Amino acid sequence: MLSDLVISAAVGCSATWLYNASRILHHDIERTPNNTRWWRLVHLIHSDLGLPLRAASKIADATLNGLAPTRVRLNATPDGSVAIQLDMDRFLSSTSAAFSSARNFSVPAPRGRPPRTPRQDANEDNSIPGAAKIQTVRLGAFEAHGADVSVLLSSKQGVLTAMYDPSPKNLDRVAAALTALRAKHRGIPDNWPNTIDAITIRTVPRLALTTSDGPLDLIPRED
Repeated sequence: MLSDLVISAAVGCSATWLYNASRILHHDIERTPNNTRWWRLVHLIHSDLGLPLRAASKIADATLNGLAPTRVRLNATPDGSVAIQLDMDRFLSSTSAAFSSARNFSVPAPRGRPPRTPRQDANEDNSIPGAAKIQTVRLGAFEAHGADVSVLLSSKQGVLTAMYDPSPKNLDRVAAALTALRAKHRGIPDNWPNTIDAITIRTVPRLALTTSDGPLDLIPRED
């Protein structure tokens, strides 16, 4: 069963929005991957496109139940002269990324007050000898595609962390390297799409992946 934190992170909304929308639509939060995908589409149509909540839920029902084509045209004006198109293939792809990221990176905040940090002497040297010389591990696929990525050992056992330059040119190189590594999103249902390209990385910057070289967390580098 998925937690409120994971669902809201995957949907891209607050828990409050989710509860209120569930009450208005009389639609239970079922805490399953497929229901989370439904809520994500409802939220996108309602919040990003500005359509009424009930209209958004009807569109989500039609598209995700196979009653509509993969490219859905939504009239934005009464005469249909201006319309918005939903690319369902792209939506399903980005949802896979968002769901995987939510399951792997959403961690509840600890309860209670944060621990107090002991006061340090301004003249005290707390540096760790050799810390600046920590050697990074580089996967060959990133180097082969000219991607600006540093792969470091992660705090998670057996998982590497890839810190990448988020510039547009580099995203294409990173995506090409991930294709070569046969990367897939971690923790999504087997029948969900696994498209990983520059748009996916730009839309969901933190990705939890499995690759031919093992599990990998892809995280943008903050310069």
